[in-house]
Amino acid sequence: MSKEAIRTKLIENESISKLDRAFAILKELRNGRYYAASNFRAYMVSCYKDLAAALSIDDYNILKSEIVANIPALIAEREDRKVAYSLISDIVCYSCINNFEAYHAYERNVLPFAKANKKKYFLHVITLAQTCGRIFGNIDPIEDFFIDKYLGLSGMNTVNYKYLSDYTTNVSLANKGKLLKHLLKNRPFYNDKYFINKYIMSNSDLGKYAILL
Repeated sequence: MSKEAIRTKLIENESISKLDRAFAILKELRNGRYYAASNFRAYMVSCYKDLAAALSIDDYNILKSEIVANIPALIAEREDRKVAYSLISDIVCYSCINNFEAYHAYERNVLPFAKANKKKYFLHVITLAQTCGRIFGNIDPIEDFFIDKYLGLSGMNTVNYKYLSDYTTNVSLANKGKLLKHLLKNRPFYNDKYFINKYIMSNSDLGKYAILL
């Protein structure tokens, strides 16, 4: 279906209920054609957001239940490169209308699996932190999980700096001071001074901690 047909037949067709249009947008977004970010994907996400917010309580509960049930499928579609991490975040965020079940379903389907396979689910943990910040304005529970799971000392008595760098770069609410204090608390470890200095130099707002070295 062309973009114009999607716009006229699915999104702007008022002969179809708001709930059915919301479901139609979700189906379209998940078909693999919108893995890469685009203006049209952003347009559809915006329309989904508006439709979800305009639903009656009963219709919203139907939509929410469907989103909650489909979180595992969304994660699987990410692995198949049909749905981007950022799109999962958008769908979860805009499905939380005075109700956070969609977010909590995503959290339940990420954290336990990240405990078992931290490398595979690392980007989902980042996305979860981003989503948590967008919805609640606070990421403390996810950040505590990240510190415990990803910043512990390895068998070689060192820290995986890439996890730290990627998390800090991609999570706008990352508490850099808290992360740095964790590194300082865990000294001595292999190359600790180099890693800590590199982290401080990479984040200008951490300069005040340089004296601790």
